[in-house]
Amino acid sequence: MTTDPQVPTWLRWPLRAVAVVVVLPLRLAWEALRLLPTLLHRGVVVPLAWLWQHLVVIPLAWLAHHLVVAPATWIWRRLTWLGGHLATAGAWFWRYVLVAPIAWTWRNVIVTPITWTWRHVIVTPAAWIGRYLIANPAVWAWRYLIVIPVGWIARYLIVIPAGWAWRLAAAAVRGIAGGVRWLLRPVGAGLRWIGEMSVRWVLRPIADAVLWAGQACVRWVIRPLVTGVGWVARAGYRWLLHPIGVAVRGAGRLIHRWALRPAVAAVRALGSAARRSRLWVRDEVWRPTAAATRSALRAAGIRVRPASTGTGATGGQPAE
Repeated sequence: MTTDPQVPTWLRWPLRAVAVVVVLPLRLAWEALRLLPTLLHRGVVVPLAWLWQHLVVIPLAWLAHHLVVAPATWIWRRLTWLGGHLATAGAWFWRYVLVAPIAWTWRNVIVTPITWTWRHVIVTPAAWIGRYLIANPAVWAWRYLIVIPVGWIARYLIVIPAGWAWRLAAAAVRGIAGGVRWLLRPVGAGLRWIGEMSVRWVLRPIADAVLWAGQACVRWVIRPLVTGVGWVARAGYRWLLHPIGVAVRGAGRLIHRWALRPAVAAVRALGSAARRSRLWVRDEVWRPTAAATRSALRAAGIRVRPASTGTGATGGQPAE
């Protein structure tokens, strides 16, 4: 087993002095270079980002809201109002300048002459021809060649014999009915008396009692109940549901108009400004600084890792 040679006592202090003079500054410089990115981030990037946020982004967002969004909203509303009046004027022009003259011309220049020609040149002659050359001869032939002969045959061969047979049958039926009536009249009188007594002493009192009970129920139960329910429903709708509905609708409109819409616009503007500021800091500040630092370290002979395209776990900082 070998042992390291012992350094003479008189040589230790000069070696220590050389180490303090040469090695210690290099070590301190190396530690300073290792801490340089953190110092730059805390001392340069964070203050610059804060200044950019409070001196550029927030004033630009305020100016964009008051100089762009609010005037654009006012102009849009006025354009909507102007568009409504222009639509009304266009509708009036379309109706009274285009449609009405065209309709009048169509009715009086085309439709009326065609109608007059159809009526007096085609329909009237055709009707005269159909009436005097077709309908009247057909009616005369139907009446004197068919109806009158058939009527004479039906009268003297059917109606008159049927009338005689009907009279004989009626006389027989009247005789039979007289006998039956003479037999059934006492029975009918008894049944009628029984029916009258039943109606008078049984059915009429029952009907009067039922009618009185129904009237009393309607008067003292159903009508007050319906009146009370209707009054409660009208009062509830008038003094409770309708005011609540009006208040909820008004509150919803106010919140949507004066809170949600401006908040959404402000959030969108702030998000866009923050994204642009983050990209500017990454592209214009951090990456050039990192590249310059790596170049200086390579020029000093210090080995550094190549820059990666991804981001580290420190919230968007490039890896060293």
